[in-house]
Amino acid sequence: MKQGHSFFSRKLIGLKLIPFVCLLTVGMICVGLVPKETRAPEKFPETDLVFTSSGGVGFVNADGSELAYLDFSSKIPGATAGSESVNIARPVITGNNRALVAKVDTTFSYVYMTNPNLLVLWHAGKYPIYCSQWGSQYLPLLAKDQNQILINFDQRIESYDLDSCGTDDEPLALYEEISGMPSPDLRYIVRPVDPFDRIIVISDLENGEERTIGMGDYPAWSQDSDWLAYTGEDGIYIVNVVKKTDPIRVLIYPNPVGEIHPTYSDINQIPPPEPLWSPDGKWLVYHRLTADINGSTLPDYFSIFKVSIESGEEIKVVDRGMYPYWRWPVEKP
Repeated sequence: MKQGHSFFSRKLIGLKLIPFVCLLTVGMICVGLVPKETRAPEKFPETDLVFTSSGGVGFVNADGSELAYLDFSSKIPGATAGSESVNIARPVITGNNRALVAKVDTTFSYVYMTNPNLLVLWHAGKYPIYCSQWGSQYLPLLAKDQNQILINFDQRIESYDLDSCGTDDEPLALYEEISGMPSPDLRYIVRPVDPFDRIIVISDLENGEERTIGMGDYPAWSQDSDWLAYTGEDGIYIVNVVKKTDPIRVLIYPNPVGEIHPTYSDINQIPPPEPLWSPDGKWLVYHRLTADINGSTLPDYFSIFKVSIESGEEIKVVDRGMYPYWRWPVEKP
């Protein structure tokens, strides 16, 4: 599948905001002052949300309580020699609290990597493992049972056990002739029409029907697969896929740097809100810019909010965070 600027492949934003000390002597390279790789605690904090924080991962309940942070650093495959730290983005955590999966993100660092979109697995009590064999991935996509992860390849999606990260294990299942963002029940998929277009197109994999929703990006499915949320040109929208309703705007979010480009454009270099669903389907959680960017690390200038689907009420959860994920419960047998 051709790579482009849609949610399947992102350009690096280029905000190099983490301070590094560089040795400019001939024959030497720029090396960050970073700690050694970090072992995860024996038990992750059991909060509703996990998110990207400055230098690691944050944990907080949906009401803002029990805020906690974990530092994250690791040896980086494919990075310049001497580099031992990397930022992670779009973290997700299993409902049983045993594993956290995230995407390597060099957006706000000086680290050079040959593949800046690797997934990394962080088991409780263990050091991080890079899932290099799965190549570049836009985000970690847990299967509904949360024991497996769905991996997008060229015109196919493969399902793996989480513990297959860093191994040569064969996939548990293979879905051919499709790529994109599948619904949890694997009936629907948001697929790219063209990698450079930001058009939401939903395909019904049971009957082959397709429906073009309109301009949008960063699609996210509800747990029951009935609803799709996405970032539109002027805010966050939802649409009922089963009932084929028209899109409903639940949050107005104008472009913070002007109206020439839509909110989700890479051109303005401001990461837009990426909505994700609460397990009960009553809330969306997302980040948005709340301070002027003038230094330090990128997550420090964003805050995490939730919005009620029913009332449209927006509530701030916590400052200084990005890419929140609302933990879904373990799927019952």
